[in-house]
Amino acid sequence: MRKDWIMKAIRLLAVTLWAVLHAAILLPSPVRGHGRTAQPIRDDILQPEISRNVIGGSGQLAGWADFYGDIGNPPAGADYTAIAAGGVCGLALKTDGSISGWGVNFLGLATPPVGNNYAAIAAGGLYNLALRSDGGLVGWGDNSLGQATPPAGNDYVAIAAGYAHGLALKSDGSIVGWGDNAYGQATPPAGNDYTAIAAGYEHSLALKSDGSIVGWGRDFEGQATPPAGNDYHAIAAGGYHSLALRSDGSIVGWGHDNHGEATAPAGNDYVTIAAGSHHSLAVKSDGSIVGWGSISSPPPGSNYLAISSRDVYSVALFGYTIFAESFAVGCTVSPRRQAVPVGGSAQVTMIPDAGYQVAAIVDNGVYQPVANPYVVNNAHEDHLVTVSFAPAGGPTISRVKSKTSKPGSSATIHGSGFATDAKKDLIYFGKKKATVKKATTGKLTVTIPKVKKGQVEVYVMVNGSKSNTVQFQVK
Repeated sequence: MRKDWIMKAIRLLAVTLWAVLHAAILLPSPVRGHGRTAQPIRDDILQPEISRNVIGGSGQLAGWADFYGDIGNPPAGADYTAIAAGGVCGLALKTDGSISGWGVNFLGLATPPVGNNYAAIAAGGLYNLALRSDGGLVGWGDNSLGQATPPAGNDYVAIAAGYAHGLALKSDGSIVGWGDNAYGQATPPAGNDYTAIAAGYEHSLALKSDGSIVGWGRDFEGQATPPAGNDYHAIAAGGYHSLALRSDGSIVGWGHDNHGEATAPAGNDYVTIAAGSHHSLAVKSDGSIVGWGSISSPPPGSNYLAISSRDVYSVALFGYTIFAESFAVGCTVSPRRQAVPVGGSAQVTMIPDAGYQVAAIVDNGVYQPVANPYVVNNAHEDHLVTVSFAPAGGPTISRVKSKTSKPGSSATIHGSGFATDAKKDLIYFGKKKATVKKATTGKLTVTIPKVKKGQVEVYVMVNGSKSNTVQFQVK
């Protein structure tokens, strides 16, 4: 235990010394660190609204790092909607509009302003920014180059923080910049057709309404020279490299690539991107995180909603996972896996083959009314949604109920298409046939046969037509 505390103290001292050195030595020089903009989430990636980095629910925080980047664990709780990883601290926006901070509190970095009227956050090298719900801007931390003094006004809809320069997107689609401008990084191009912004070490990017990207600022590694095209949906600016997410879900990178940070993985199932100093991150459509470059070991799991990164420290926002599966050959459900925020909703669509119909839906062991699509509302746990299909016009089982679920006891099978003549209804629990005591077209009362404890498959045969199969727990 004593050894762990000593190691934590050493890491904290290293981070503090690093912050002091950056403030006292590196800030006056032309080569400085970097910061981040909170990336748009999921379907909001093209929306130039104040809520563009809010996930429509809330989630929990996870942080990971290496070397001096270990600035401590993020705070507990499940009421966070946006995140930002900065130079030596992390920020998280809460559902009540307040901001939480953690890490090294040098220059008050980890002590955000009080209040619950904030709509977006961005973390720079040694300063931070926040966008208020009234469209105004707030900054705190190091202000040696004016980076923590954003312009006045209340017509801003998005923010981005470079190491020592800031950017803000206005409601008319134009961009303003302030702070360090040694390479022109705080002098954005004219125009009012911009929908998203990102700030790196000493370069900046903007996404235009036509899907193209423009860059400005320091360009010695080509980081401010984006590729041509107008099929881009999101952007991220790292240390000296940049990333863009295409409309087909693929990623392209450019700029400094000594650690492979600008060489994006193949595939077209990515939904969110983030760029650190010498590494990059992306969230896939299944909610998992992929990393590449100097640090490529993000946490496992498939319920991540948002990511943010800096030098060697990264933060992720995670919620719950909705899994879906079907019990019929040729019938599918979509998506099979998706991440949702705490309190959020998810939709599962059933796709039966020709001649089939949805027969039963079971959510976390509880039978649900048949609906297509099926919607999980107010998620507060992981969900497993199982769907069974049956031939159209034949018998279907929607649920099986029993007070004791023991062999010899009664069970009620609800569904449709049953024969009123009990002799024509053949009910199987696994390979064992059950005795039918009462039959109507929508309900069968049976005696559970002698089968082993555990999950068994239950189905009905009516005049040679087989129903869907449902799972039943024998006790």
